[in-house]
Amino acid sequence: MPAPDPLHALDPLDRFWSPDGPLARVLHGFEQRPQQVVMARAVAGALEDGRTLLVEAGTGTGKTLAYLVPAVFSGKKVVVSTGTKALQDQLATNDLPIIEAALRRRLDWCVMKGRENYLCLYRLEDVERVGGPLPEAVGAIRAWAAATETGDRAELPWLTDDDPLWARFSVTAEQCLGSACPRYEPCFLTQMKRRAARADVVIVNHALFFADLALGPHAAGSVVPRHAAVVFDEAHVLEEVATAYWGVSASRRRVRDLIADLRREPATDRSPAGTAVWNQALDRAGSAADRAFDALRGCSPREAGARLRWVPDGSERAAAAGLDLIGRVTEVGELVEGRVTNSEGWARLAERVGALARDARFLWRAEDPAYVFWIEVIEANVRLSASPLDVSSLLRETLFSGGAPCVLTSATLTAGGSFAYVRNRLGIDDADELDVASPFDFGTQALAYVPSTLPHPRDPEFSDAASEEILRLVAASGGRTFALFTSRRMLDAVHASCRGRVAYPVLKQGEAPRMALIERFKAEPSVLFATMGFWQGIDVPGEALSCVVLDKLPFAPPDDPVVEARLDAIRRRGDDPFASYQLPTAAIWLKQGFGRLIRTRRDRGVIAILDRRLLTHAYGRFFLDSLPPAPVTTSFAAVERFFGARGAEGVSTEGSLFPPTPVFTHSNERSNGCD
Repeated sequence: MPAPDPLHALDPLDRFWSPDGPLARVLHGFEQRPQQVVMARAVAGALEDGRTLLVEAGTGTGKTLAYLVPAVFSGKKVVVSTGTKALQDQLATNDLPIIEAALRRRLDWCVMKGRENYLCLYRLEDVERVGGPLPEAVGAIRAWAAATETGDRAELPWLTDDDPLWARFSVTAEQCLGSACPRYEPCFLTQMKRRAARADVVIVNHALFFADLALGPHAAGSVVPRHAAVVFDEAHVLEEVATAYWGVSASRRRVRDLIADLRREPATDRSPAGTAVWNQALDRAGSAADRAFDALRGCSPREAGARLRWVPDGSERAAAAGLDLIGRVTEVGELVEGRVTNSEGWARLAERVGALARDARFLWRAEDPAYVFWIEVIEANVRLSASPLDVSSLLRETLFSGGAPCVLTSATLTAGGSFAYVRNRLGIDDADELDVASPFDFGTQALAYVPSTLPHPRDPEFSDAASEEILRLVAASGGRTFALFTSRRMLDAVHASCRGRVAYPVLKQGEAPRMALIERFKAEPSVLFATMGFWQGIDVPGEALSCVVLDKLPFAPPDDPVVEARLDAIRRRGDDPFASYQLPTAAIWLKQGFGRLIRTRRDRGVIAILDRRLLTHAYGRFFLDSLPPAPVTTSFAAVERFFGARGAEGVSTEGSLFPPTPVFTHSNERSNGCD
């Protein structure tokens, strides 16, 4: 009788991570990571018991496998929602294939993105029908359309994130004709939804998940399939995303797109008189929109991207122009109703016109005290928006009170060692909590540098001083530096100052697609200048990234209308808005910035925070206590010695504010699953 196999006597999760288990067979140099197993057990328990679970998993835990493996073993249909498309791609190209190889079987999973990421075949045909001179890139899109199986724009590496050309070949949720579209069956979105309906694990992003959640359960136009459980990775941004998708907005672009689609739809009344009335109504609506949004532009600050609170009483001209727009859109809606008959296309357009009229009325009146109303100008587009002041009750009702298992994880969910902030902001009344420390030895792998002589970040001389400090750091690190900024204005100023004075390639956010910039950065020692979009979701392991510079503490700007309104609401409740909102929010974002630095146990690097408030203000200690336990120094000589050394001896305590704190160290590589 053969001896019993001790491996098969183990629980499936323990067996998966055991030294002789499935994962060890496919990962070279695998070593069991205790933190990963602890997290996986907690996730499995939450999925089994229908619990909400909050997990802060330090960098290097391998949290993606720690939730994917229990999801696969659970037997439930699980949606995994990520904060970034980059993490979606990582799960699809790295982590799920690893699990498949370890289990020696194919898993039924798929990736879903928002419909704007997919080529619309109807729009492609429309561009071809119109004809005339077209950009050269259109030919490349046509050739790709004939070969692609997914229609995902991510397959076009030359197409920048903000290239306006893509808008001609994609549709928003409003524009999509759904089952009324003549190209519905071969549609890439249709095929994706069918794959998702069959899959056991569906990978989405937060934008898509909350767009559906805000529509209501199983609403028409929803994309995410019905599921038994959800896992949110990068969960620290959930409040921000939920705020966006429970908000309301109207923009010049929205009106222009609607008018263009109204003109494009085949008319039911082709008589000269009917055509004239129709065209005149659309022309009047277009002109009214231009007047209304131009008036809003006049209310807004000049700085691109800045936001201004909207109060109708403060601008009679803008308020009157808005009322005129509402009237003109309503007029168009009455004409559209006469064209609906049996046409699904016109019925969809009638819904869009009605929704625009309702939204515009809500926005220009700005009467609901539960919302803050604000204006934003981005280049030619002007947008009027309303955001809920508090999404906790909405999330409590729609997400956290139904008894379905829900796992929230991130490397940064706690502030000051507590989950209280995120629980309060998200409306989570009952949840299990797990704080899993990173396996990395930050005491020897990292050095935090806080220069004490720089001006205050609000000082007019700060920009020039920050530029000089960054030049010193770049020289010491041999390039290999991320310079990350809390505002576009500061990014532009420092980049302009440093650009011609750096002996390495200089890359800037916006000059190429995000992942193309990362690949160029990895290819040779470089310096990348970027804003908050690069504070999270970026993974550059190894020596390619050895220094991360953060220009200042990432406090949300108090003059941002949403932040300002929330601070006012907290004051009215009798609470301290700085302690209960601004400080924990900034601490979480600072940890995110720090998290770009150390990605494997062999990484070494310096995090430079150019904000002396860490040293001069009482709350500085709160921030430092929230960071991984690296030594902190004010000495640039210590930075130079760190970069000049090969091992832990490079961490000097000269100028050190706090010595390195011992942490659990382990020799695992990040191949156990990235975070």
